Formats: sequence, C-alpha cells, structure tokens
Amino acid sequence: MFLIAWMSLLTSYISAQTNSANPHVICVSSTEPYQVDYTENGGAGTTGSTYAWTMLTAGFTGTITTNQGPGSSSNRIVINWGTTPPGNYVLQVIETNGGCPGTPIQLTIQLTPQVTPTFTQLGPFCQNSTAPSLPTTSTNGIVGTWLPATINTSTPGTTTYTFTPNPNQCALPTTMNITITPEVTPNFAAIGPLCQNSTAPTLATTSPNGVSGTWSPSSINTSTPGTVAYTFTPTPGQCALPQTLSVTIDPLLTPSFTPVGPLCQNSTPPVLPTTSLNGVTGTWLPATVNTGASGSTTYTFTPTVGQCAQPTTMTIIVDTQITPNFAAVAPICQGGTAPVLSTTSINGIVGNWSPAVIDVNTPGTTNYVFTPNPGQCAISFTLPVTINALPIVNAGPDETICEGDVVTLTASGASTYTWSPASGLTPTTGAIVSANPTSTTTYTVTGTDANGCVDSDDVIVTVNPLPVTSPIFHN
Repeated sequence: MFLIAWMSLLTSYISAQTNSANPHVICVSSTEPYQVDYTENGGAGTTGSTYAWTMLTAGFTGTITTNQGPGSSSNRIVINWGTTPPGNYVLQVIETNGGCPGTPIQLTIQLTPQVTPTFTQLGPFCQNSTAPSLPTTSTNGIVGTWLPATINTSTPGTTTYTFTPNPNQCALPTTMNITITPEVTPNFAAIGPLCQNSTAPTLATTSPNGVSGTWSPSSINTSTPGTVAYTFTPTPGQCALPQTLSVTIDPLLTPSFTPVGPLCQNSTPPVLPTTSLNGVTGTWLPATVNTGASGSTTYTFTPTVGQCAQPTTMTIIVDTQITPNFAAVAPICQGGTAPVLSTTSINGIVGNWSPAVIDVNTPGTTNYVFTPNPGQCAISFTLPVTINALPIVNAGPDETICEGDVVTLTASGASTYTWSPASGLTPTTGAIVSANPTSTTTYTVTGTDANGCVDSDDVIVTVNPLPVTSPIFHN
C-alpha cells in the first residue's frame, strides 16, 4: 500500500520541487509532497547523501513520510497535515554527506483554512423555462466545475448540483439545490355559448387557481355570431402557461310561425302555438286570439329565458261577418210554381239551403236556412217563405128552372168572383148573379181570395123546356 501511495505522488514531487515559492501556501488537512536535489542521481538526490527533515514550528500534528518510511533520510517526503491548525510552519531539511552536515534549508509553509464556495441561490425556475448558466466562479472567488454541468428545467422537482473547486484552491466542494416548479395551467371555466347581442361576462384577470394575467382580446364581443379564441397570458414571474378559451356566439333567432288568419268575426279562434317552427318556446301577449271584434290585433311572442331568440309579433286580422243578401220571396199560393233558391247571395256568398227547394204544397210559413260554404266570413241567413192555402169556392147547389125562368146563383169562399160562360148571366162578376140560360148550362165561378189565391166551382142550371100544347079544340 505504501508503494502504491508513493508512486501516485511521484509526479507531484516534481511539481513541488519546481515550486520554490516561500511561503508555500496549502490548505489545511491536505497531503503535499516535497523534495530537494531532484536533478541529481535521477531524482534520488545526491549520491551518498542522507537527508534529515524536521518541522520546526510547534503545533504540527501531521506526519512526514518518505519512500522508505518514517524517519528515513530520503530526499523526498510527503506531509499529511492531518488536523494541524492553520498558520505558518517552517519545514527544514539538512543534507549529510561523508559525515559532514550541510547548511539547513528551510521552507515556510502557510497552512490556510479551507473555504466553502458561496453562490447566489438560483431558482426556483419554471418548468421548461430557460435557465441561466451555472457560475464557474463563486462569489468568494473559487473557480471550479458543476455536476450536473447545466440546469435542466424539463422535469419538476429539486435537483442537487455539486460544485467541485479546481485544484490548488483551499476550497471545499459545495452543493446547491435548485427547484423546478411545475407549470400551472390557468383553470378558467368555459364560457358560453352566448347569444348574439347579449351582455357578455367580464373576463377575469385571475384564474380560479390563482394565476393572474391579461386577455387578448380583452373583452368578449357578442355582436357577431361565430367562435373567437381568447388568449390568457399570465403575468411574468408565475410558473403558468397561457390558456385559450373559445367562446361561441350563437346567432339570435327570430321565432317563425305559420301566419294565422284572416279570421271571421265570432269564429272559433285557433290556439296560439307556444313553440315556433324553428323550435323556440315562449309565451304570447295577449295569450289568446279574440274574434269578438273585427279589426287587426298585434300579438307579441316572448321567448323563454335561456334561448338565443328575440321577440317577434304576429298581426291577426278579424274580418267583419257578412250577412248573405237575398231578395224576399213573395207569398206563394198553394200548388203554385216555386222560385229556385239561389246558392249565391246577391252580395256574393256561396252556400246551400236547407230545405233545398220550396215546398208549395203545404200551407204555412217555412224558414229556409242558407249556410255559407266554409272559408267565407258570412253568417247563416234565414229566408221565411209563406205558402197561402187556396180558398174553397162554392158555387152553390145545382139548379133546375123552366125555360124562360131566372135563377139566382150565389158563390161563397172567396173575395171576388168571376162567372163563365157569360151567356144568360147578369152580371158575370160578383158573388150573386142571375142566370137565365136557354138551355141547360154549367156555370163556373172562379173565386180569388185576399191573398190572390184562386179556386173555382161549377154549378149546373138545368133548363126544362115548356110543354107545347095544341090549340084548344071543341069536341
């Protein structure tokens, strides 16, 4: 083991020998090689000489070792300073050759305390941020290297970086713990969709998880339908990523309805639909259609809250009801010819009658009802038609007269009377006439009542001829 240690220090002897600075500054607790006469005898010192090494200064607690072990007379030594306190120490060597000691050679060694390099603390840094370079010189002047050599910000957590001072500095290794803070994503809640022209919410400048920043655009515009991306940029100094909110503005719908009307006055109105053709629900004002009065009324539909829809109106016209206009039908005598009931009124209303034709065979007054066809603002119309019964005319009993006689004929049952044939009658009109026919004759009396209705009856006047008597003869 001693041989291995000695060989590892061989090159250091040369360095120590060529460094003759006085004092020689070294660090406490270090192990340093020294030698003299390094150019003689292949570096083994003067041939035949012995060398006595001594630490003259009190307080030395280390050990002096040569390649031949402690206490030998080699021209090369290694000093392990051990726990020797800092200070100046004088090392002396005396070479003896042929029993003659030479002049003592001395070297002042300044034992300096070890310095801990100091650095300004770095970090914490945000994940994936650009980290600064690790300084290779400490704030107290120590030069060295780091392991790891560069700061890695890709992974959150704390990493220990070790600084190792370069040789020949009385400095200890030191460490620095550098923390990489995870990147935070601002957690703004989704917004919308919003209705066109609605009042937009204010974009908060601090997220629910505490990230502050600004938006671009800075406020939500609801005037134009479509989707717009709003980008939140965190204020510098926060380990936070930008966040983008896509806000959709839905177009404002106008509820559409099938037009209602025109309606007929006093007709049964339809129910106003509470859902439009394009799916918007809501309410109407007025809530129901009134057909009691003619004219135009505007009904307003208000969408239920929460729908992207605007109010709309519907104008409903109620037309005045038309009364079909028909000419009155004059009273008709029983059995007379009935007029045809027209299916189109004088003022253009088309419909049908019930009953469909006038019955002239039954006396009395009958109401004929005209019902307009659907789709016309018209009401039913009632046409009363009177059928007057015929008078019952009686010409009296048949009469028998003698030729040349006159018989009175009396008619009844009507208001006016006309007799025929006129021969043998005096007069030919009136209820009472005188008949003096020359032969048997059938007389017909036609009676007309106050309604103009006519009836007739016959009466037979039988004329018996007078007998024809011969002249009176005397038997």
